[in-house]
Amino acid sequence: MRRILFILLTSVMFIAANAQNSIGFRGGYSQTSIKFEKDYGQTALTGDYTTGIVFRRVDSTKRSWISLGIQVEVNYSRKGFNQIIEAENGSIPEVSITRDMEYINTPIVTQILIGPKRIKLSLNFGVYFAYMLSLKDNLKTTGNAALSDDSNIYYDAYNRFDYGIVPGAGLALDLNIFYLQLEARYALGFGNLYKEDQKYLSSISRLRSLELSASVLYKF
Repeated sequence: MRRILFILLTSVMFIAANAQNSIGFRGGYSQTSIKFEKDYGQTALTGDYTTGIVFRRVDSTKRSWISLGIQVEVNYSRKGFNQIIEAENGSIPEVSITRDMEYINTPIVTQILIGPKRIKLSLNFGVYFAYMLSLKDNLKTTGNAALSDDSNIYYDAYNRFDYGIVPGAGLALDLNIFYLQLEARYALGFGNLYKEDQKYLSSISRLRSLELSASVLYKF
């Protein structure tokens, strides 16, 4: 992670002093899953979303079709996953859990832009840091399990902080005073969702998110 941060900071030094700045809004759809050490009946949660504020700085020189930029975001994101805990005989689901989480996350992304002035292919790579705002479990049973009314009973078992990498690709369109960005991004978490003293649940518990988003940025 330190090496990645060093590369990102070094890349800023190569952006020309006359770089073009822009600021705007970002929103999109996401699908989140979790990686455990083995299959515990977990599946991806679809229909999540992300929205936030974007600051972008891009080399505005016209010497080639390739330019370098950096983008910093502050996003509100909903994440989660589904999990089915089967009855002892394994024949029918006993408890179905939908785990909903809300995060504030800050990606810092380097962009390599390839193409003519008006439309460019954007290749992106960076890191993100996230903080959990809330967590809620929605529980359903089809067996004889006794469910607690407190959906946040296990809240203290979770780490609030997360971090990881965010590779992605998309298109950047120059619309005179605005930029329009369309991007597909994969957020790969390095932090474990469960705290150290809860690793009997799973020694690995890392979030993964696939995001499809659009950003509208005003040049200044």
